[in-house]
Amino acid sequence: MIFRFWAQVLYTILVLIETIISVRFVFRLIDANADNTIVAWVYQVSDAFVWPFQGIVTADVEIAGFFIDVDAIVALVMYMFIAFVIAEIIKIFAPPAR
Repeated sequence: MIFRFWAQVLYTILVLIETIISVRFVFRLIDANADNTIVAWVYQVSDAFVWPFQGIVTADVEIAGFFIDVDAIVALVMYMFIAFVIAEIIKIFAPPAR
């Protein structure tokens, strides 16, 4: 029971992180005004989550005037992978279902 609780907590945290990074991706894609309060807040908060993965891919991509935030995509994939691994570890220690 406690293992299921921690798995739910993990997935809730993952959803929050993935949401903020996804919003950052969309804002960068549409070139949102960074001087706007909401956009600046999203960039500031998401920087903490994207920062560890910056520089893994050095090329920035721009297609038809749209900027593709590759660092955000790498961060999204990595957080999903990390959460999956942690969830599987939690399952290993969970008692078998009856």
